[in-house]
Amino acid sequence: MDHGEQSLEIKFGVFNSRNAKKNVRLAVLNDPKFKGTLETIKSAEAEVDILKASAGTQSSATLLGGLESENSQTKGAIVAQVSIQKLIFDYGSLDARLSAGTNRVELARMETLLLAETKALEAFEVWLETYKQLKTSQIFSDGLKMAEPLLGQVESISSAGISDKAQLLEAKKRYALLKYRASQAENILA
Repeated sequence: MDHGEQSLEIKFGVFNSRNAKKNVRLAVLNDPKFKGTLETIKSAEAEVDILKASAGTQSSATLLGGLESENSQTKGAIVAQVSIQKLIFDYGSLDARLSAGTNRVELARMETLLLAETKALEAFEVWLETYKQLKTSQIFSDGLKMAEPLLGQVESISSAGISDKAQLLEAKKRYALLKYRASQAENILA
């Protein structure tokens, strides 16, 4: 991260189809592993830049000045030095290192892309599983609302002697099972 760059503030919205892309993007961008792979890319690119620079002509200049004092006499002295270096032949070593460095940059980019896509897939899978659980919970809730009056009718019919106690117990058992499964669906969301 550049020193002048502000850290990304995480503001996830309610996860729905309208803002899913934004939320997944935020999840990926704020993942520590993803941030690490971005730094790996920068490092590999810097290494390639250094190798490219070493292949070019290197030059330097130095200028030194001073005063020399001897037997009450002072003289000025200046020394200038110019140096130029150029790698002529290194048996292909620099080219091989440059090729390897370029390959590391490409590998780091591919790893970053793969990680981003994996994190995005995981986020969408969690979203879909949560949505499925919400819908399942809603179905159980609706089923309980419809079953309550029916259970009362079955009890009335049983007490009137139209049906036997086994049918009433079976209806109560099924209602209890429905309530149990509804509570399981709600607990998964909690």
